[in-house]
Amino acid sequence: MTIAYKNLPRSSKQAVRAAKKLDRTGESRHTVANKNDGYARSDGAVRNHKEAFTVVSKWCEEQPDIKNFSSITPEQAQRFLEEKSVDVQDKTIAGYAVNLEHHLHHNCGYSADTRLVRPPSEVPSILESRAYTKEAVDFIQTKQTTRAALSTQIAAEAGLRAHELFTLRRIEEQPPSDRRAWRDDRFAGRENWARYTVVGKGNLCREVRITAATAARLEAVRLAVPRIVIDRDIRYKSHYDLMGGKSFSNSFSKLSKQLLGHSHGAHGMRHSFAQLRIKELGNAGKSYDQCLLILSQELGHFRPSITEYYLR
Repeated sequence: MTIAYKNLPRSSKQAVRAAKKLDRTGESRHTVANKNDGYARSDGAVRNHKEAFTVVSKWCEEQPDIKNFSSITPEQAQRFLEEKSVDVQDKTIAGYAVNLEHHLHHNCGYSADTRLVRPPSEVPSILESRAYTKEAVDFIQTKQTTRAALSTQIAAEAGLRAHELFTLRRIEEQPPSDRRAWRDDRFAGRENWARYTVVGKGNLCREVRITAATAARLEAVRLAVPRIVIDRDIRYKSHYDLMGGKSFSNSFSKLSKQLLGHSHGAHGMRHSFAQLRIKELGNAGKSYDQCLLILSQELGHFRPSITEYYLR
């Protein structure tokens, strides 16, 4: 349950106010004027601002030379990053830095060119594979409810993020975003699979595919009236009776630990998907570089360098 604003601690209130000033939800972020301007134009971006600002604001309260979060200077923000580099990984540091740069410019009046140095993390990166074997995923499904097992099957077959299960639609009802140049050779080896779309990060709508058998199970739980779901403070309109989001991730992780003795989280199935697809695409005659480009689009991030992370 969301805590009322009046009951939030002072640091959280400052974070909420700062994030609200950057909230332009609903506006397009793809115009030349709006691109990379630091404003939040999706619920996820607003949430990221709030979460990052809350951590920094709480830190500010502990610093004798900082009056409050709204008056933080670039030098003080840099000090925060240096201190956090002992506790968090490089990706988290980069996230704090980006959010702080937006705050410094839009809320504190510093130049848009203000940049913070990303100090290297002292926390070692996770280098081992997070992928599950097909046998492990199948085993987990045997111990899940019918509803959860279907979500697991779809996530594994299509390489979905947990929240994307809430956004699943038939492709004719929800066409892929037209702001991207999609490759024609996506889904090589899966040409006859059932076509759906999901909405991922940055509100990018992409095509995904599942087997005909799984699609039949999915259509059997299609809702006559879409259901509104709130997950991590974001509102979704779900058209199928599926588990998804945080509840699905938590349930999957808990069961994985019980049955396998460890958990890579539901996100581990995206790693499994990527490793399977790189083999399928190779068998379809694609070069390694082509495989990376195709897979980056199927995963929905368009960055081959990130795709390689999934292949460890």
